[in-house]
Formats: sequence, C-alpha cells, structure tokens
Amino acid sequence: MTNDNASPPPSQDAGYAWFRNGSVPHSREDRIAEALALVALLFSLGIGLVIALLPVTGQAAEPAAPSLELSAFKIVPATPGHAEQLVTATQARAGDRLEYQAVYRNPTTAVMHHVMVTVPVPPTGVEYLLDTAAPHADLASTDGKQFAPLPLMRVETAPDGRQVSKPVPGADYRSLRWDLGDVPAGATRTVRTRVQLLAPTAAAR
Repeated sequence: MTNDNASPPPSQDAGYAWFRNGSVPHSREDRIAEALALVALLFSLGIGLVIALLPVTGQAAEPAAPSLELSAFKIVPATPGHAEQLVTATQARAGDRLEYQAVYRNPTTAVMHHVMVTVPVPPTGVEYLLDTAAPHADLASTDGKQFAPLPLMRVETAPDGRQVSKPVPGADYRSLRWDLGDVPAGATRTVRTRVQLLAPTAAAR
C-alpha cells in the first residue's frame, strides 16, 4: 500500500510562506495518490488531512478502513525554563521550522501487509532538515519518482575534473518514504520529519 504523489508548487503572500495550489491529478486510478496531491498544501496551512485507504477497484470498503492522517506543526524553540513545543501551523514566516507528521491507523481486524508511507516536501520555499526523520526514513527522492536509501548522494564534477560523490542538500529532497512493514490489527504507526521555510530570495534560487 503505497502513498505517492508530487506536492503542489507554493506561492508567497504578505511575507508568509503559503502553499495554495488546489489542483488535483486527472487520473482516477489511484484514490490515495489523488488525495496526496493536496498534502503539501494542507501541511503548510496546518490543516489535518485524513485519507481513507480505499480499494481502487471500486468495491465498498469495510466500515473501519485503514487511514493516513497528515498534519503540520510549527516548532517553537526551547527557551530557558521551557521545553520545545509544537503548535498548529496556521501561519508561518520564512525561517520558521515545521514538523510534518503522518499517522497510519489500522482499525480493522486484519493485518495490513507491506505498508509504505510517503511524505512529500514542497518543491520550493521549503528545505528538508537532514536527519530529522523519526523513525529513520528508509528511502528518499529528489523528484518524487525515483527513490534511494538515505542519505541521498549524487556525483558532481570537481574543479580538477574528477567525479566525486557528495551528499544531496536538504533543499533538493522532494519525498521521504517509510517502510512500516506489517501493521497489526488495531495498531497505529507515526512518522515525523522537519523542514524549514526559506526566504523568498533563497527559495527562488
């Protein structure tokens, strides 16, 4: 059960980082992928989203179907005497950090096998903060299509002409993927990762 889609492009408004593209893919073959087209928008607006993982065959799902709940929280840094806090991200400025959370629930009486959860990262205006995925993500992608184990690496040409392998910067990450394996009946699994909102000048580069 794989949840994949590219995230919609962001726009800037009144000094705040917003992501307001409500476009939906035309394909109806995969309801999960269709719903995930809005994930980045809802993340950045701090609006929770619950996706019922319905069968794509058109058959009716059982009353209690597995679901994937996606939400975003603004990170309030720790201060003397106060621990770090997470608050609903109704708005956020450049420089703020957000925590994305995906909660997979299996309320059925059957084990869900080979469950994989993919969390997209908006293509501009946001930088994935390396090593913040918890638990450790299994795979990542720079285009939302081709995935590889973390940390992502790429080959670059050095000034002397040598081909060298270097880590991919967080700003180029487009998706993170967790392999949850088999999720028992009645179980819940939560994955998290963090991003930083970039200033418009940085996002445009």
